[in-house]
This record gives sequence, structure tokens and C-alpha cells, in this order.
Amino acid sequence: MDEKQIEERLAEFELAIKGIAAKLTSDFGLREDVFQVGKEAIYRRLMKGGDYNEAYLRQHAKHRMFNYLAAGKSIDNGFRKITKVELVNGNTGKSIDIGSTKDFLGEIYASDLKDLVNKRLSGLTKKVFGFLCEGYTQNEIAQKLNTYQKNISRQKKIIQNIAGKIQ
Repeated sequence: MDEKQIEERLAEFELAIKGIAAKLTSDFGLREDVFQVGKEAIYRRLMKGGDYNEAYLRQHAKHRMFNYLAAGKSIDNGFRKITKVELVNGNTGKSIDIGSTKDFLGEIYASDLKDLVNKRLSGLTKKVFGFLCEGYTQNEIAQKLNTYQKNISRQKKIIQNIAGKIQ
């Protein structure tokens, strides 16, 4: 299959991929990234050669898009592993000792992790996550949201599962 034929086949799938992306995420910025992942999955499959039917290619793209969201891997999502941070005074050029580097990096990681988890939540789960981040107990959250503590416990498990997939 030459490049032109591949481009024509990709054009046929654009609407389907956009629909899948819209169902997988409500975040418009992330939706565009997911769309690109799906399009790339089909492109790579077509480049390999072989005779694939439309249903197979759509499913392949859908699985790649879902895995992309579950992994949270994006070039520009701000989630980076920082191995060493060195602060330098702009006036003197000397290094600044920030004391406990581990705590400083932990705060950066925690902030990024909160953002990544928050992007994947909605509704009650998102509210519960916000209260948990502020330090409220499950009982206090249940009272604030006028619901049962057991419901809050379920939401907390959902949050933990999502956070576990990201790490």
C-alpha cells in the first residue's frame, strides 16, 4: 500500500476516531491527543501491510487510545520524572541549597499526580477527590455531600485505582 492509499484509508476513519475520542474523554485538549494516537495506530497498522477490515482497525485504534489514557503518557502533559534539581541564583551564579531535596521533589510529583488524576475524574468522584486533597476525612466528606460514608469509600477506591494506573 503506498502513501496515497494509506492517507485515503485514514481519511475514511477520521470521523470514527473522533467519535471514539469524544466517548473516552471530555477534556478537549486531551481529546485531540487521543485522536492523534488513534490515527497513528491505524497508520502504523496499514504501513505494516496486510489486509485489515474496518472493524479491526477501529478496535485497534480504540484500544491504543484507551491504553494511552490509562497510562497518562503524553509528551506535553507536564508529568516528568525529575532526577536532579539545582537552583542557581541569577545574580551571583551560586547554587542554592534547598535543604531536603526529597520533600521538594515530592511536592512537584504530588502536584503533577493530582492534575493527572483530576483529568480522569468526573461527578461525585471528582468532588470526593477534591475534599480528600484538602485533608477531609471520609465521614466529613459524606456529611458535606449529604451521602453515605460507604459511597465515599467506593469513590476513594476508584480514585486509588486510577492513581495506581498512572504511577
